[in-house]
Amino acid sequence: MTSEGAVFDLGYEQYRGPRLSDRQVFWRMVIDGLKKSVGIGKRARNKAFPFSLVALAILPALGVVVIQVVAKIFGLPLSGDVLLDDREYFDWTSQLIFFFVAVAVPNLLIPDRVENVLLVYTSRPPTINTYLVARLVAMAISVGVFLMIPQLVLLIGEALISPSFFGHLADNLAFWWRVPLTSFAYLAVNVGVAALVAAYINNRGAAIAIYIIGVNVLNGVGIGLSSINEYFSLLSIQFWPTRIRDWVFGVNTLDDFPGADLPIVAVLATTIAFLILAVALILRRYRKLI
Repeated sequence: MTSEGAVFDLGYEQYRGPRLSDRQVFWRMVIDGLKKSVGIGKRARNKAFPFSLVALAILPALGVVVIQVVAKIFGLPLSGDVLLDDREYFDWTSQLIFFFVAVAVPNLLIPDRVENVLLVYTSRPPTINTYLVARLVAMAISVGVFLMIPQLVLLIGEALISPSFFGHLADNLAFWWRVPLTSFAYLAVNVGVAALVAAYINNRGAAIAIYIIGVNVLNGVGIGLSSINEYFSLLSIQFWPTRIRDWVFGVNTLDDFPGADLPIVAVLATTIAFLILAVALILRRYRKLI
């Protein structure tokens, strides 16, 4: 045995780059989440689905505006029945975000967990709570934009062809609380269910399938059993945001649905209770991983 030793230069150097604050790290994680939710930085086929859904959400709104402009230019009579208003447009966009969330949420949560990079994210300064909030904010922004842009297109388009642009905006001040509140209801329910599934399923394909099939099965069960008792309609997850939307807009579009007359308090309580439970279960799952 010899006491001689050797020092090898492996090329390691101290990091001299910029050191980000907690806030900067958080927003970097949000931006990363936004990119992942729409497939930016991945192959073209990963972008095709989310951007196709965005186009499908916006194009009908643009079509409504074009029809209104043409009708005004040529003095054509235009029945309100052929056009979608802000409340009715949610019937369309809510179906699109259901599929958008089905794919985006598993893409956002599952790879980090399966590839064991959570420890990298949650090393100093972020915590697991910071990571989850950043992912939630990313989904809220992407889905919120998804829901709000078509509504803004409708509002601004109608204002542009009205006698007074600002007068039309002033006459529709309710838009600024009704549409965001309804959007939040659809966002919270859809993202909450998808995130709960994605937190416990490690395969993206399986998570997508369970979310889509599970929600539709519960919808069917809720509709079927609601003929026995209207409170069974609360099993229908997609009923929650639709009933909240009708309440916000002061209408009832669910006349043929047995749960249409359920007290809004029951629907709100069910929705809030589910979201609290979902958050608790997701936190429990992720804290066990760290």
